[in-house]
Amino acid sequence: MGYYETLGVSKAATDAELKKAYRKMAMKWHPDKNPGNKDAERRFKEVAEAYEVLSDSNKREIYDRFGEAGLKRGGGGGSPSAAGAAGMPGGIDPNELFAQMFGQAMGAGGRGFRGGGFGPGMQFGFGPGMRGMGGGVQAADLNELLSGLFGGGAASSAPAGAQPGGSGSASSRVVVQPMELSLEELYTGGSKTARHGGKNFNIDVRKGWKAGTRITFEEDNVCFQVAEAAHPRFERHGNDLAAVAQCSPFAFLLTGSSHEISTLDGRRLHVSIPPRTLRQRVPREGMPYTRTDASGGKAPGKGDLVVYLFANWATAVTNAKMWARTLFWVGGALIFFSYPSAFFLLLMLYSFVMSQR
Repeated sequence: MGYYETLGVSKAATDAELKKAYRKMAMKWHPDKNPGNKDAERRFKEVAEAYEVLSDSNKREIYDRFGEAGLKRGGGGGSPSAAGAAGMPGGIDPNELFAQMFGQAMGAGGRGFRGGGFGPGMQFGFGPGMRGMGGGVQAADLNELLSGLFGGGAASSAPAGAQPGGSGSASSRVVVQPMELSLEELYTGGSKTARHGGKNFNIDVRKGWKAGTRITFEEDNVCFQVAEAAHPRFERHGNDLAAVAQCSPFAFLLTGSSHEISTLDGRRLHVSIPPRTLRQRVPREGMPYTRTDASGGKAPGKGDLVVYLFANWATAVTNAKMWARTLFWVGGALIFFSYPSAFFLLLMLYSFVMSQR
């Protein structure tokens, strides 16, 4: 059974979907919930292994291309986070991963919760077998636990500076450190040196990496997370790039305009925009990425470059919609308290208009 099937998700699953699936399956197969069940213990480890691989963008790419064999041999070219210990590609203990994930979900590790909508009698204990959570979650209230699993979270009363996972040893915690990269570096790829704890780490930057991509060095307990630096000429929207150009009113209305765009790899790109047009899309001049071809293999792809006149209209429209929605609700509240009958009349009119669309 593959990693996606183990978690019960599709190959297009997002990070949030992977996290939700892991928590659901880990709860189902946790050994303390299934005492003496060897099959449950095996599945619990498989769920942890699957999440540990798929939640790391680098390992996930290697797995998608080469399968488990590729992970065990380091993806064909070796990587900082390839080939771990204890039978797991990342070397993370299943119990420690469980502790980290549920510590984040509930806002605390090793604390007991009582009370809630189900009454104080409905409690769920995991026992002392959960490492990294201060001896285990003791008598966790089911209502609070479920709210943590599905995104609500439980209020934390842990002291400032406390880490998810309770009282696990500091040496087992992976430190996440931002690593800022320019759009040029993300476009062309290359080598980057990052520093942590007085030690230099050489990182091979792959073309098209996005903000949030993580590069983990397990032996040093450090994870570098990519952050995109603001760019003076381009904005990134997924795999597309957006640039803003200017022209005269005469050119906009009658003749159209021609613009020279300096690309991220130093080329000069000529873009012509027809009259009375506010944007022009240039295919395959955006960010590089890896796509799946018709045969299921991986192939390089590129997004588009979108050149806007006068302003980035995509961003402007999004902001305008946000402000319009805010003004709508503020105005509706004022009308409701001042003229309730007019408010309900407008609400009925709005519902009628929407139903005709």
